[in-house]
Amino acid sequence: MLVVAEAATGRDAVDFWRQQHPDVALLDLRMPVLDGIAAMGEIRQQDPSARVVVLTTFDTDHEISRAVKAGARGGFRRGCA
Repeated sequence: MLVVAEAATGRDAVDFWRQQHPDVALLDLRMPVLDGIAAMGEIRQQDPSARVVVLTTFDTDHEISRAVKAGARGGFRRGCA
């Protein structure tokens, strides 16, 4: 695996994605400036086939629902400590 960029904010993540078009983007749900869900939404608006992995310690039904609406696919696992 080759890391092509690291971002401190969701806005930076979207900007780096536009520049690099990585095979996979790894986002947290809670990021400053633009949260991970909004960042994923912007990325997937530009490329609906973009692959985004979301890792987070926040797993409320509300957060999961927002992630799915933004385009997240796959399983969710709760209670991981």
